[in-house]
Amino acid sequence: GTPSATTFYRGDGNWATPTGGYTTERVGASTTVSAVKDYLYILANPLAVTITLPASPADGDTIGIANNVNTNGGQVGNKLVAPGTGGNTDKIMGDVSDLVINNASAAFYLVFSSAGAPTGNGWTIVGAN
Repeated sequence: GTPSATTFYRGDGNWATPTGGYTTERVGASTTVSAVKDYLYILANPLAVTITLPASPADGDTIGIANNVNTNGGQVGNKLVAPGTGGNTDKIMGDVSDLVINNASAAFYLVFSSAGAPTGNGWTIVGAN
């Protein structure tokens, strides 16, 4: 594939079009996003974007994130925020801290799992490059 607002950069160095029941949203001007399950967010804003994950996730909910490196430089410093971090039980990779994306070409999916709550992983990163 080729770079566009509807493709993402894969870990193998190729561009791909998302498949499977995902809705693609290019984030080009906004600096805040309230994430929705089954969306792939292509981050193309030259400013850092804060993505707040869903407040009431169910097991198996997924969200895709892709820093679009060929659009405005692929911002380093985009942040994922689980609702209630610093006090709630939602976690990212088992931690209640925000997750900062410090790789300009990062692309991955998050899958929610409540297994082992309240000490489980919560939102877990899969397929990262």
